[in-house]
Formats: sequence, C-alpha cells, structure tokens
Amino acid sequence: MTGVGMKKDLGHEMNSTIRKGIEKRGLEDIFFPEDLELSARSIDKADSVMIITGFCVKSAMAGETDGPLGAVSLAGALRSLGKKVVIVTDEFSLGIINAGLEERRVGASLESVRKGEESILSKTLIDKYKPDHIVSIERTGRSSDGNSYSMRGEILNDIIPQLDDLFIEAGKRGIATTAVGDGGNEIGMGKVKGQKRRKIYLGETIWCETPSDYLIAASVSNWGGHALAACIGALNGRLLLHDREKEKDVLRSIVDAGSVDGCTRKNEMTVDGLSLEKNLEIIDELRRIVKEYLQEI
Repeated sequence: MTGVGMKKDLGHEMNSTIRKGIEKRGLEDIFFPEDLELSARSIDKADSVMIITGFCVKSAMAGETDGPLGAVSLAGALRSLGKKVVIVTDEFSLGIINAGLEERRVGASLESVRKGEESILSKTLIDKYKPDHIVSIERTGRSSDGNSYSMRGEILNDIIPQLDDLFIEAGKRGIATTAVGDGGNEIGMGKVKGQKRRKIYLGETIWCETPSDYLIAASVSNWGGHALAACIGALNGRLLLHDREKEKDVLRSIVDAGSVDGCTRKNEMTVDGLSLEKNLEIIDELRRIVKEYLQEI
C-alpha cells in the first residue's frame, strides 16, 4: 500500500537524472514523462512482481552488466516492502543474476527460460507466480520481422529465448507491464510508433514491436531500474535504493560471475562503456533526490 503522496516534480527530477546523455542514444524524443511515477504507483500496489532481464552479448556468449544491476536493485526494494518477486532470464545471465542477488542479499525467486519453450513457459510462470505487474529491464524483443536484435544488428533469437511472450500473455490477462530500455530494441519499446524510431541506428530493423503500458527510456537501463526502486521507496516514505558501495559490490559480483560490458564486450567493472564512477554518480543523485523529498514531507 502506498503510504505517502508524491511531489509533482519528483518523477521529473528522477527522469532528468536517468536521461543524462540520452541524445547520444538517439532516444531524446522517446519520452513518456509521467510513466516513471505511474509505473512506480502501479508496482507499489502489486503483491507479486515479475522482472525480466538479461541481454546476451553474442561475441562473448555472456550476459551484459546492464540490466541485472537494475533488476537486483528493484527486486531488493520490493522485497523490503514484503512483495513477492521473481526474476526471469536465460542461461547466459542466470549465474550472473544469482550472484547479484546473493551479494545484495535479496530473497527473490529466479527462473531461466530455454529457447523453444517461451510460449508454454510464459503461461506456466504467470500461473505459478501470479504477478500483478511485469517489468522488463534491458531485454531484447521481437522486431517487425520477428527477430530479436542487438544494437549492432546481430540476430540474437538463434541463441536466446524471446521473452516477449510474457508481455503478450500479460496483455491477455490484464496484467500491467513496464519496460525499461536504452536502445529501442528492448521489450516494451513497441509503445513508440512512427517517425521517432528513425533516429536510432538501424532503428527500422531492430526496433521492438512488443508494447508496454509504461515505458522508461533511460541512457542506461540499470538507471531506470534504480529510479523505480527509488521512486517506490519515496512512495512509502523510505530510502530503498542501495548506496554506491553496495552498487559497486553487486557489480563486482556479476563481473566475477562472467558478465561483460555490452559496449566494450569486456569482462570489466563498467556498464555500456561508462566508467564505474559515472554509474555510481547516478546512484548518489537518485538517493539525494529521495532524501530531500523525505525531508520535505
């Protein structure tokens, strides 16, 4: 239950933080300014939340550092509120996410879907966990030609399961969905129509057609997950986003488990080619926003 009302500008200030440098992605026009707060409010009302994440870097055959950090951060906030949480991924990110959950000490369930079982398992997992809200953070989705792509235009669904089926099944059952992405090729970006896609490199090819109820376009997808954790915490009068030291520890744990930077494709303490310090600055800024808000209510 939501315990505290939200200042009108809190979501706006968080959006400004997680969209720093977004023009470098070509996503500056992809913006639904109310969706961060609306999503946070919807998730806050949920008893059970499913989070989809894990993006395989094909040349490394390993999951990237963007996505799991945001998913673990959001899962930690939700578990602090007593909500049931399950994270759904594939074999390439399973060990990575498990390492992050253990480091963050989050008691969330973890499921891995195998290629070829997406349609059946989507129904099975929803039946099993009965989510009230499904969130996707940095997970490639189906484009207009039916394939799932990397931002480089590599076809990925020859090696990974297409987890769009979870969003599609959610739509049939009236389950709310939120998507976080930074490239246009992620599940949920189908909420965007028409000309706006053309600014993205290979946008006409890679853009995901699967829509979402709420769409958060961030410069780095982890930042969107962190913002949701911070926003939901603020709704409850609490600071639930972990601090920079815990962020560093979780990143180190997933890198030790084999995760790679999606841009450099190296097993290193960076995310999307951005330094560790740059990512920690976003954590600091989001926590500052919440602290100032809590002092004023």
